[in-house]
Amino acid sequence: MPSFDKESIENFIDSGSKCKYPLGLYLVATPIGNLEDITLRALSTLAKADFIACEDTRVTKKLLSHYGIHKPLLIYNDAKGDPTGGQIMTHLREGKRIALVSDAGMPLISDPGYKLVQDVIAENIYVTCIPGPSAGLAALLLSGLPSDRFSFQGFFPRKEKETQNLLSSLQGEQTVIFYESPKRLEQTLKRLDNFKSIQSVAVARELTKNFEQVIRGTPSEILDQLESFPLKGELVLILRTKAQELTQDDIDAHLIRALENQGVKGAVQDVMALTGLSKKQLYQRALDLK
Repeated sequence: MPSFDKESIENFIDSGSKCKYPLGLYLVATPIGNLEDITLRALSTLAKADFIACEDTRVTKKLLSHYGIHKPLLIYNDAKGDPTGGQIMTHLREGKRIALVSDAGMPLISDPGYKLVQDVIAENIYVTCIPGPSAGLAALLLSGLPSDRFSFQGFFPRKEKETQNLLSSLQGEQTVIFYESPKRLEQTLKRLDNFKSIQSVAVARELTKNFEQVIRGTPSEILDQLESFPLKGELVLILRTKAQELTQDDIDAHLIRALENQGVKGAVQDVMALTGLSKKQLYQRALDLK
């Protein structure tokens, strides 16, 4: 694909785009692998920015160079205190237009940015999102798992206890999206294999690139396929949990925990949401346990 230069982008804005670009902060999605997966509006926004705030200048320069865009770059990472966060706010107060990008995908999603957005909102500075690629959503579409309702949990827990607490909290049938490191995938799958509530799993790698690959199955089935699944780059891990048959002891345990900090009505509502059981099935038992 030929590179676009700054003039061609601005020509598009002048002749075909009805977008306005007020001064303020722009949260701009960038490609997750394939550089062609960027919107015209994102390119226009980057071209019109006074500064572009990014995680890694090397990664962002590669994208900008591909499209002939040359802008001053600011390093931003709110996980490490506030490097350039104050500088960005100063520029915004001075009436500058700043684009915030991550190395790939939507900024703020398991990436820096939300603290900056909070500060911008608090000072009533203009902020908007230029949407685009998301690795988690792309993997969800390719997983073959139910996608009508799902949750995103960020990076999979590293510690055994954290994993147990998280997976134990996943009740009923649901689809859950995680990011995972290739170095930890095998260990994670072994942990998942110990939970009966895990119905199926999908692991996606190299999304949007030439060697895109998704493997699907139970944790043990995927473990058997890892030898033919090159582990490189950030992975997306998607789980499908299944409803478990609850014994009366399980139900009582849920009710007792819920009753510790609230009355019968609130406890019943919590356990209804957790188990899918009806009020009729729970209310009298909650009264007995109270």
